[in-house]
Amino acid sequence: MKLFLSIVAILFLITMHELGHYWAALLTGLTVSEKGIGFGPVLFTFKGWKIRLIPVLAYVVVDEVDKKVTDFWKTSFVSGAGPLMNIVIALVLLFVVFMFGGKIGIQLPREIPPLKKGDIIISVNGSPIYNYGDITSLMCGTYTDNTLKIKREGKLQTLQITKEQTAEMCKKLDWNGIYKVITVFPQNKQGIKEGDIFVACKNNNGIDFPLYFCIQDSNVNIKVKRGDKTFWVHFDKDDWYSLIVEDYYHKPYTAPVSVAADQAVDTAKNAATMLPEVIKRGNIQDWGSIISAIYVLEQTTWIDFLYILALISLSLGVVNLLPVPPLDGSRIVFWYVRKKNEDLYLKVEKWFYGAIISFSFALILLDIIRISWR
Repeated sequence: MKLFLSIVAILFLITMHELGHYWAALLTGLTVSEKGIGFGPVLFTFKGWKIRLIPVLAYVVVDEVDKKVTDFWKTSFVSGAGPLMNIVIALVLLFVVFMFGGKIGIQLPREIPPLKKGDIIISVNGSPIYNYGDITSLMCGTYTDNTLKIKREGKLQTLQITKEQTAEMCKKLDWNGIYKVITVFPQNKQGIKEGDIFVACKNNNGIDFPLYFCIQDSNVNIKVKRGDKTFWVHFDKDDWYSLIVEDYYHKPYTAPVSVAADQAVDTAKNAATMLPEVIKRGNIQDWGSIISAIYVLEQTTWIDFLYILALISLSLGVVNLLPVPPLDGSRIVFWYVRKKNEDLYLKVEKWFYGAIISFSFALILLDIIRISWR
């Protein structure tokens, strides 16, 4: 069931992207000569939409944008409407996650002035807190002034922490952390059970290591507590794909509308700024196709499903704004070039289209190999 919904969710994002173009074309009075879902032979037509054999992509052909150059502002509006639709969907999904999903908020197990025992830390300098380690990583890298959003005795507060207070807090914060197993997938081979507690970590040389840094790492030994019993389990990096853990002090938190909206926008901004860095690195391991997206979605909890779907939608929107033919951004950035020499532009666009399709199929093949190997 989850696999089917994962496929439907990805197709929904792609279709909504094209509907953004379609609705924008109708608003501007431009001509939509063809619209459809998928590629290959046409199976049937539904309300003007051609449903094709392989329902992986959607498309809309706007004559004044795709076939011939037209007014700059109309071209920009229609071209940008698709990515904008994906960005709006991402913000809505993130809002739902932060509003109802209990995604943010860690409760302090003890008093660390000026914070009190029981305070729920929601964010540090606008960045949401997902686990206990986030508090230390966001505050203790460099000692500066910090702004904390907290919930104390049921009321939201904003605390301004000086760099001196930050330094004192970081001395008392526990980098080790404690983690609880909340989901175990069938492929787990260590015999881990839901509810197990991870309490300590050693590397292969038997040296104690902060547990926060061991999670998702390879060749580490984790001390597991189950009831009154404790035992050690060895983990390689791929073993972490077989379970989901959360910070033991994770406090499900239903945020007010304003907080949920702020966190949704901040998360979208942070994710959007990371994408250019991923592209700049040029590491093929950082990329994934529709196959990896479906694979990840299919194995998550429902709230993580929405969160990851939001990031996928955001990626679709941001990537499509890049000025690379035939992506939507190129229709805006190279509008003047196209107006001067449309034949040349369409030839270049056709070449890039073939390159992107080839790259996409290569990613699909790579993902199939990676998932099968895993």
